[in-house]
Amino acid sequence: MLPTYKSILKQLNRVNILNPVNFGLENMERINSLLGSPLDGIPVVHITGTNGKGSVAVKISECLRASGLRTGLFTSPHISSYKERIQINGKNLEEKYLQENVPYLLQLCEDNKIPATYFEITTALAFLTYKQSACDAVVLEVGLGGLYDATNVIRQPALSIITSIQLDHTKYLGDTIEEIAANKAGIFKKGCEVLAGPHSPLPLLQELAGLRGSPIFSVPQVLGEVNKDKKEKKEEKEGDRGGWDVDEVNQDIALAAITMLAKHRMLASALNPFLRSPLLRASLMKRPPCRFEVFTRSEPAKSGSVRIDVVLDIAHNPDALAALARKVKHLYPGIPTRVVVALSADKDLPRCLPPLLLLAHHHHIHTTQALNPRALPSEALREAFLALSAGDVSNMPPGESIGQALSSALQSLVIEVDDRQVGGVVVVCGSAFVMAEARAMLGCRDDRDEMDPDTARDMQEYFADSP
Repeated sequence: MLPTYKSILKQLNRVNILNPVNFGLENMERINSLLGSPLDGIPVVHITGTNGKGSVAVKISECLRASGLRTGLFTSPHISSYKERIQINGKNLEEKYLQENVPYLLQLCEDNKIPATYFEITTALAFLTYKQSACDAVVLEVGLGGLYDATNVIRQPALSIITSIQLDHTKYLGDTIEEIAANKAGIFKKGCEVLAGPHSPLPLLQELAGLRGSPIFSVPQVLGEVNKDKKEKKEEKEGDRGGWDVDEVNQDIALAAITMLAKHRMLASALNPFLRSPLLRASLMKRPPCRFEVFTRSEPAKSGSVRIDVVLDIAHNPDALAALARKVKHLYPGIPTRVVVALSADKDLPRCLPPLLLLAHHHHIHTTQALNPRALPSEALREAFLALSAGDVSNMPPGESIGQALSSALQSLVIEVDDRQVGGVVVVCGSAFVMAEARAMLGCRDDRDEMDPDTARDMQEYFADSP
C-alpha cells in the first residue's frame, strides 16, 4: 500500500530537520549517478539570478509547452503546496509520483549513506519524474546561487541563463557583486550557450564565461534591431514600461531564450514555427502566483462599498522592493496605500525598507512574519521601520499574524477611502511564506498543503548555520 501524501510531507519535514541545507554537490552527484542521470539526453534550460528567475522560468516553460513540447518545470520555494515545485505541462506534480518515488529515494540515500537534504531529495524527485514522464524539455530554476546548488549536476544544458545579479543572500553567496556573479556563473558549462539578462554585469559575466569556455550573449544581441524598432514604436504608444515594469524585462529575457533554443537540434522543429505563432505573446505574459498579482475587492463601507486592490508580490530584497514601489506608484498615483510586509532575518533592512516608506507612511505599514526558521520577528521588523522613520511607536500598527495584518490594513484603508470617495491599494510583499494564507483570505482555492502548527516551520528549506 502506498503512503499517503500527508505522510510523505512528514517524512520530508523530518529530512529537513535532520539534514539542513549545506553547500556542495557531493550528495546530489551520488544520487544523480545512482539514478542513471535521468535528465541526460533531455534539453534542459538552467536559470539563476537574484531576481526574475522564477518568472522567466515560467514564461520559458509556457512557451515550450505551447509549442507542443512536453515540458517539465522545477521551481522553489512553493506558495501553497509542495507539488507546485514540480510541474509537467503547467500542472502540479501528481501525488502518485510522490508516493512512489519519495520512499524509493529516501531508501536509496539510506542504503548508500547519503545525508541528502530536503532540497536534494526534491531535486532528485523532479529529475526522476521528468524522465518517467517522457518530458521533451525541462526548465530548472536554481534554488540558491548556482555553483553548489543541487540542480547544478546537469552536464550539458541546452541553455544557461542569468536573469540579474544584485546583492542578496550575502551570507551564503558573498558580500560583493563579483562574488555573487562568480557563484551564479557556476552553472556555466563548457561549450554550452549562456544568456545574460540586462540587470547583470555583462563584462564580468563575459570574463567568467570565457574562463569556462561558454559562449555568452546579451538579450539585445539575441533580439537585435528588429525587436528594438518594434519596442520603440510600442513605447511611443504605451510609455517606457521597462522603467517601471520588471515583467517587460522578464518577457524580453524569455523571448531571447526561446529564440536561442529554436536553434537546438531537438527543439528547432517545434520552436521555429512557434516564434511566428500568435500564442507567443500570451505565453510570454504568463506569470507565477504572487508576482504583482492583483485581486480587486469591493469592501463594505458607510457609503455602500469601496474598491480596494490587493497586490501580492514576493519582492524581498532591495532591488525587487524598489521595483515593486515604482510599479505601484506608476499604476496607483496618489491612491491611498497600505503595506503588509514580512521579511527574513538575513535581509539588508536599511536598503529594503525605504522603498516601502515611499509607498506608505510608517503608521500605514503592517508588519507580520512567516512560519519559517529564517523569519524576522514582526516586532523586530516594526522597530526597524520606526528607526528609519523616526516615528512614534504608538502610531504604527503592532506586529500581527498575516491574517490579522491584512484584515487591519483593509479596515483602516476602507475608512480613509470611504471619506475621500476614492479607491485604495494594499500591497502584501516580502516573504513567499506568508502568501498562501493571504491568497486563501482573498478567496483563492489553491491546492494547499495541510499544516500542522507544530511542524509548519519545517515545510520549507532549513539552512545550516554556516555556508
